[in-house]
Amino acid sequence: MNITPIFFYRTATGNEPVREWLKGLDVSDRKILGSDLQTIQIGWATGYIVLLHGFIKKTQQTPNTEKALAKKRQKNLFKGRKS
Repeated sequence: MNITPIFFYRTATGNEPVREWLKGLDVSDRKILGSDLQTIQIGWATGYIVLLHGFIKKTQQTPNTEKALAKKRQKNLFKGRKS
């Protein structure tokens, strides 16, 4: 069984917003998310996973602000890889 490595997105100043967000959650919420991440980690075919953003979804539709933040971090990540 291959386990895909998971990395936390890191800002230019060295902060890891998703790690900080996870640490602020209740233990029960962290357990649920940890189980979900483990399922993804084992089921991912190849490469690696970068956690860009995290939030608790309360409606069926993902808010545009949440999507925009993840896309912004993704662009920053790829910009950093090219330099």
